[in-house]
Amino acid sequence: MTNKGGGIIIFKKLRKMSGLDQTFVAEQLGVTQGAVSQWETGETLPRAELLPKLAALYNCTTDELLASEPKKYVNKKENENGSKNQRNRN
Repeated sequence: MTNKGGGIIIFKKLRKMSGLDQTFVAEQLGVTQGAVSQWETGETLPRAELLPKLAALYNCTTDELLASEPKKYVNKKENENGSKNQRNRN
């Protein structure tokens, strides 16, 4: 779940964007906080049957969980860059 540049862990980014902490996520999914931490560091991955619940917690799709960047984050960056590019053209 890391990119080739070695840095972006989608699970952590989505959790933080959702304003949740690892303990809450773990309680909701019936796993340990350590398991959530391992997902976020790329040591392990969540079981497939947890992905729909995880997506619901993070208010995203299962596809976004498996992406290299959260779609909401990418869209926000694109919107910011688009605004900057328009300003630079004027």
